[in-house]
Amino acid sequence: MSSLIFIALLLTLAIGASVLWINSRRFTNRVFALASLTSAAWLLFFVFALRAGESTPVINPVPWLRATSAAGAFFPWIIWLFMQAILTAEGQAGQTLRRSWPWFLIGAVMAMLCFTELFIPSTSTPENPRRGAGYLIYTIVSMGLYVFLVIQSHRLLRREQGVRRIELQFLTFNSALSCLLAIAINAGGTYLNLRFLSRLSPITIVTFYALTAWAVTVHRIFDARQVFLSVMERLVLVGTLCLSIFGTWWLFGLILPPPADLIFSVIASSFLVFSLERITREWFRLSPEQNIAALRQTMTELARSEPSPEKLVTAFETLLRTWGQANYARLLFD
Repeated sequence: MSSLIFIALLLTLAIGASVLWINSRRFTNRVFALASLTSAAWLLFFVFALRAGESTPVINPVPWLRATSAAGAFFPWIIWLFMQAILTAEGQAGQTLRRSWPWFLIGAVMAMLCFTELFIPSTSTPENPRRGAGYLIYTIVSMGLYVFLVIQSHRLLRREQGVRRIELQFLTFNSALSCLLAIAINAGGTYLNLRFLSRLSPITIVTFYALTAWAVTVHRIFDARQVFLSVMERLVLVGTLCLSIFGTWWLFGLILPPPADLIFSVIASSFLVFSLERITREWFRLSPEQNIAALRQTMTELARSEPSPEKLVTAFETLLRTWGQANYARLLFD
């Protein structure tokens, strides 16, 4: 069980790092990375609590259980940020963060509640688990927030179209539903004294990220092909930088004393990698011109083969809908 959760933790970090690496300026990508980091912390604390309870002699798992719940207290805030990042225009990240302070404040208060005796008393043991009134308050408030987010996401799904609808479905609706299911399973296992049921809650996180990975691959959320190529390009640049530093360090060491040889090797290697960055983007076809080259070629072929302007406009709109995965596209001419 703990090995599966640890694999899920690594998968969570890998997906979050890849999405952030491809476009760190986009607010949605940054929120996704924050969600991945928080989920990884939640899974890590859960593993520590699981191993503490199964160790011989038994180690008190209460601190790790509290830390797990404290990390989970910020999930509603992150899901709300997801929703706003998808709906608002780029460049409004600061305004969105300022408007999110009530959600963050609720998460912070619930996180502080987790580390009090009202949540899980220190006398609680795996053989005799105990929960305080704070645990019930935490569960009720969390379920209320997730229900609100699920309902709000469902309303937005009925209104939005295209890629925005897909992002809302997989990044907001599914995540809120997964968290609601996880906290319901955990609360049910706790109050029914079914320990195996409480341990199933991480499966919802694994399922959510599996669905996210599928959505990234199939529906081109964050453009999976570009994510992979961008990561490969950066790996090539990092490898080139490391080899260049070691090589020039050895060369400069023949004529310069330390640490001047290392300093000059880092400077020279950095200039080399910066000059190679534009070239490698062209090698991996990551430049904006190359991204739309195939679309431009197809449109040119359509323009040469279709003599009717009305049919040509219809063909262009169909091509744009397919390329942008949208339900509607319209060309406007003066």
